[in-house]
Amino acid sequence: MIKPPQLDYRALTAELFIVFIGLFLALQVDEWRENRELDESEVRYLHRLKDDLQAFVEFSERFLVGREKNRAAVQHVSDSFAAGQIIGKDHRKFELGLIYVGHLPDLRLQKSSYDEMVASGMFARLRSEELKTAIAELYATHEQIQRNFSWWRNSTNELFSQLQQYVGPYSEEKPVSDGARMVEATVRRVEFDFEELQGEPSIRNGFFWAADTHNDWIRMTRELLRITEEAISILESELSKR
Repeated sequence: MIKPPQLDYRALTAELFIVFIGLFLALQVDEWRENRELDESEVRYLHRLKDDLQAFVEFSERFLVGREKNRAAVQHVSDSFAAGQIIGKDHRKFELGLIYVGHLPDLRLQKSSYDEMVASGMFARLRSEELKTAIAELYATHEQIQRNFSWWRNSTNELFSQLQQYVGPYSEEKPVSDGARMVEATVRRVEFDFEELQGEPSIRNGFFWAADTHNDWIRMTRELLRITEEAISILESELSKR
């Protein structure tokens, strides 16, 4: 009678162990490759995000110079109405307040990279909780400012529209310095009657509130810049570890 072959359990166990180790190593390699790809993708996103934030800082710092002049001019108009005369007889500054009272542009914080990170799940996977908190606070603050500030800006735009009944805009050519030489430039001007403007309560009161609105715009822009610069610092620290 022929006996059935005996199983070599040791050899079978060894083969199963080798197969298991092979599968385990393959899974480890796949996981390592996936983690590396995620890390590389995260670094690319962080660099894009950094570029967005730095562009906002550079733009806003240049932009604020002109906005500060507008704010001071609008305040000058409001203060002149309160004083009953154009303070310091500075008619040009008064004109600038009339021209730029409605000029309160959006804060141009680019958020396409941030939106992509959120939509792809990359933002939730960020290693640094400090970075996630800083970036989330930044964009939440920006959204809140944009949402709450819009109706204030609408009021200044209504005031600007009303002013058109009382002022006559015109332009004149005037030599101005471009830093190295004098060049001819077109300058915006307006004709106005101070007594007529001061005698209109809606305009007088409108400039009182417009001055506050311009002050708030400057304050909120500077606050957003501060938060942005803090976020950039944390982001740069995180990138230096990669």
